[in-house]
Amino acid sequence: MVHLQWYNDYMPWIASLSDEKQIVLARLETMPSNMSLSIGGAGSLSKWDLIEHVKKEDELGKLVVGVYMAGLRSFKER
Repeated sequence: MVHLQWYNDYMPWIASLSDEKQIVLARLETMPSNMSLSIGGAGSLSKWDLIEHVKKEDELGKLVVGVYMAGLRSFKER
Protein backbone atom coordinates (compact mmCIF):
# COMPACT_ATOMS: atom_id res chain seq x y z
CA MET A 1 0.00 0.00 0.00
CA VAL A 2 1.10 3.54 -0.69
CA HIS A 3 2.46 5.30 2.42
CA LEU A 4 0.97 8.78 2.67
CA GLN A 5 2.07 10.11 6.07
CA TRP A 6 3.63 13.15 4.39
CA TYR A 7 0.29 13.84 2.73
CA ASN A 8 -1.63 13.65 6.01
CA ASP A 9 0.92 15.92 7.69
CA TYR A 10 0.63 18.65 5.08
CA MET A 11 -3.05 18.33 4.24
CA PRO A 12 -4.84 18.33 7.63
CA TRP A 13 -8.22 19.08 6.02
CA ILE A 14 -8.20 15.60 4.54
CA ALA A 15 -9.32 14.19 7.90
CA SER A 16 -12.88 15.46 7.34
CA LEU A 17 -14.02 13.60 4.26
CA SER A 18 -17.81 13.57 4.54
CA ASP A 19 -18.85 16.19 1.94
CA GLU A 20 -15.72 15.78 -0.14
CA LYS A 21 -16.09 12.01 -0.08
CA GLN A 22 -19.63 12.30 -1.41
CA ILE A 23 -18.50 14.62 -4.23
CA VAL A 24 -15.72 12.26 -5.27
CA LEU A 25 -17.93 9.18 -5.05
CA ALA A 26 -20.50 10.89 -7.27
CA ARG A 27 -17.76 11.70 -9.80
CA LEU A 28 -16.35 8.17 -9.72
CA GLU A 29 -19.84 6.74 -10.31
CA THR A 30 -20.01 8.66 -13.60
CA MET A 31 -16.76 7.15 -14.91
CA PRO A 32 -17.12 4.52 -17.63
CA SER A 33 -17.02 1.00 -16.14
CA ASN A 34 -14.05 -0.02 -18.29
CA MET A 35 -11.90 2.94 -17.22
CA SER A 36 -8.97 2.44 -14.87
CA LEU A 37 -6.51 4.78 -13.19
CA SER A 38 -2.85 4.19 -12.32
CA ILE A 39 -1.76 5.56 -8.96
CA GLY A 40 1.94 5.30 -8.14
CA GLY A 41 2.87 2.12 -6.31
CA ALA A 42 -0.77 1.02 -6.05
CA GLY A 43 -0.84 0.06 -9.73
CA SER A 44 -3.86 0.18 -12.01
CA LEU A 45 -7.22 0.49 -10.27
CA SER A 46 -10.67 0.02 -11.75
CA LYS A 47 -13.55 2.39 -11.15
CA TRP A 48 -14.88 -0.09 -8.59
CA ASP A 49 -11.52 -0.35 -6.81
CA LEU A 50 -11.36 3.45 -6.51
CA ILE A 51 -14.91 3.64 -5.16
CA GLU A 52 -14.13 0.95 -2.59
CA HIS A 53 -10.99 2.74 -1.37
CA VAL A 54 -12.83 6.06 -1.05
CA LYS A 55 -15.70 4.40 0.85
CA LYS A 56 -13.26 2.69 3.24
CA GLU A 57 -11.42 6.00 3.76
CA ASP A 58 -8.08 4.18 3.69
CA GLU A 59 -4.85 5.92 2.67
CA LEU A 60 -5.43 5.40 -1.02
CA GLY A 61 -9.04 6.58 -0.73
CA LYS A 62 -7.88 9.73 1.08
CA LEU A 63 -5.36 10.33 -1.68
CA VAL A 64 -8.03 10.05 -4.38
CA VAL A 65 -10.30 12.46 -2.50
CA GLY A 66 -7.44 14.88 -1.83
CA VAL A 67 -6.23 14.96 -5.42
CA TYR A 68 -9.70 15.36 -6.87
CA MET A 69 -10.62 18.13 -4.41
CA ALA A 70 -7.30 19.90 -5.02
CA GLY A 71 -8.19 19.93 -8.71
CA LEU A 72 -11.60 21.42 -7.98
CA ARG A 73 -10.07 24.03 -5.68
CA SER A 74 -7.62 25.05 -8.39
CA PHE A 75 -10.57 25.95 -10.65
CA LYS A 76 -12.07 28.03 -7.87
CA GLU A 77 -8.84 30.01 -7.48
CA ARG A 78 -8.64 30.97 -11.16
